[in-house]
Amino acid sequence: MGWMAAVPDPPSRNAGLASPGAAGRPVAVIVRTDPAAQVRAERLVTQAGGHIERRLAVISGFSATVPRPALTRLGRMAGVTSVTEDGSARPRARSMCPS
Repeated sequence: MGWMAAVPDPPSRNAGLASPGAAGRPVAVIVRTDPAAQVRAERLVTQAGGHIERRLAVISGFSATVPRPALTRLGRMAGVTSVTEDGSARPRARSMCPS
Protein backbone atom coordinates (compact mmCIF):
# COMPACT_ATOMS: atom_id res chain seq x y z
CA MET A 1 0.00 0.00 0.00
CA GLY A 2 1.51 3.36 -1.02
CA TRP A 3 1.26 6.86 0.35
CA MET A 4 -1.61 9.03 -0.80
CA ALA A 5 -1.02 12.67 -1.65
CA ALA A 6 -3.70 15.00 -0.34
CA VAL A 7 -3.47 18.47 -1.79
CA PRO A 8 -5.84 21.17 -0.62
CA ASP A 9 -8.04 22.82 -3.17
CA PRO A 10 -6.53 26.18 -4.10
CA PRO A 11 -7.79 28.73 -1.56
CA SER A 12 -9.11 32.07 -2.56
CA ARG A 13 -6.41 34.69 -2.11
CA ASN A 14 -8.84 36.92 -0.22
CA ALA A 15 -10.44 34.15 1.87
CA GLY A 16 -13.72 34.34 0.00
CA LEU A 17 -14.15 38.12 0.10
CA ALA A 18 -15.29 38.17 -3.52
CA SER A 19 -18.58 36.42 -2.71
CA PRO A 20 -21.04 39.33 -2.68
CA GLY A 21 -24.02 37.14 -1.74
CA ALA A 22 -22.32 35.99 1.46
CA ALA A 23 -21.41 39.41 2.86
CA GLY A 24 -22.89 38.79 6.30
CA ARG A 25 -21.89 35.16 6.76
CA PRO A 26 -18.90 34.18 8.89
CA VAL A 27 -16.05 32.49 7.05
CA ALA A 28 -14.05 29.45 8.19
CA VAL A 29 -10.38 30.35 7.74
CA ILE A 30 -6.85 29.19 8.53
CA VAL A 31 -4.71 32.03 9.91
CA ARG A 32 -0.91 31.76 9.90
CA THR A 33 1.09 34.19 12.00
CA ASP A 34 4.54 34.96 13.27
CA PRO A 35 4.63 33.34 16.72
CA ALA A 36 4.73 36.74 18.46
CA ALA A 37 1.56 37.90 16.67
CA GLN A 38 -0.70 34.92 17.30
CA VAL A 39 -2.28 36.17 20.55
CA ARG A 40 -3.05 39.58 18.96
CA ALA A 41 -4.58 37.92 15.88
CA GLU A 42 -6.72 35.63 18.04
CA ARG A 43 -7.86 38.62 20.07
CA LEU A 44 -8.89 40.48 16.91
CA VAL A 45 -10.95 37.47 15.80
CA THR A 46 -12.81 37.20 19.10
CA GLN A 47 -13.32 40.97 19.44
CA ALA A 48 -14.87 40.96 15.95
CA GLY A 49 -17.34 38.29 17.06
CA GLY A 50 -15.48 35.30 15.62
CA HIS A 51 -14.44 32.05 17.26
CA ILE A 52 -11.10 30.28 17.48
CA GLU A 53 -11.75 26.68 16.46
CA ARG A 54 -8.32 25.06 16.88
CA ARG A 55 -4.72 26.16 17.45
CA LEU A 56 -2.38 24.77 14.80
CA ALA A 57 1.08 24.93 16.34
CA VAL A 58 2.69 22.97 13.52
CA ILE A 59 2.03 25.88 11.13
CA SER A 60 2.16 28.67 13.74
CA GLY A 61 -1.50 29.50 13.33
CA PHE A 62 -5.09 28.64 14.09
CA SER A 63 -8.40 27.86 12.46
CA ALA A 64 -11.26 30.21 13.15
CA THR A 65 -14.69 31.35 12.08
CA VAL A 66 -14.44 35.06 11.31
CA PRO A 67 -17.12 37.60 10.38
CA ARG A 68 -16.51 38.53 6.74
CA PRO A 69 -16.08 42.28 7.45
CA ALA A 70 -13.11 41.52 9.77
CA LEU A 71 -11.13 39.51 7.19
CA THR A 72 -9.40 42.47 5.56
CA ARG A 73 -8.27 43.92 8.86
CA LEU A 74 -7.04 40.50 10.03
CA GLY A 75 -5.11 39.93 6.80
CA ARG A 76 -3.40 43.31 7.07
CA MET A 77 -2.43 42.90 10.71
CA ALA A 78 1.34 43.01 11.38
CA GLY A 79 2.65 39.48 11.90
CA VAL A 80 -0.19 37.73 10.06
CA THR A 81 1.43 35.86 7.17
CA SER A 82 -1.74 34.47 5.57
CA VAL A 83 -5.51 34.18 5.92
CA THR A 84 -7.00 31.52 3.66
CA GLU A 85 -10.44 30.02 3.44
CA ASP A 86 -10.56 26.64 5.17
CA GLY A 87 -11.35 24.10 2.49
CA SER A 88 -11.37 20.40 1.91
CA ALA A 89 -8.50 18.30 0.63
CA ARG A 90 -8.83 15.54 -1.90
CA PRO A 91 -6.33 13.02 -3.26
CA ARG A 92 -4.60 14.11 -6.47
CA ALA A 93 -2.86 10.82 -7.18
CA ARG A 94 -3.45 7.18 -6.44
CA SER A 95 -0.04 6.62 -4.91
CA MET A 96 3.24 8.39 -4.33
CA CYS A 97 5.16 5.10 -4.48
CA PRO A 98 5.88 3.36 -7.78
CA SER A 99 4.37 -0.12 -8.06
